[in-house]
Amino acid sequence: MDLRDDKYKKLEKSSSLFLGVSTKDHKFIFLDFNTSINATYIASNFHYEGNPAYQIKFNRESLLPFNIERLVGIIKKAIESRTV
Repeated sequence: MDLRDDKYKKLEKSSSLFLGVSTKDHKFIFLDFNTSINATYIASNFHYEGNPAYQIKFNRESLLPFNIERLVGIIKKAIESRTV
């Protein structure tokens, strides 16, 4: 998954929570930018007209079946880990 470099840097700087949803597969990925993200800087990304980007690496097995209770639990855990 590619993100423009400015978007990635904003997410990282603000320790954001990121939710990606595949409506086709009914699955999601959740990233906590408060932790280490497996990303690679790309100086010239074809998809962004040669502008820089970060490529976040994950495999299809990282996608979780969409379930609202599971999603709420993951978000709560991420938030609670920041207040400890």
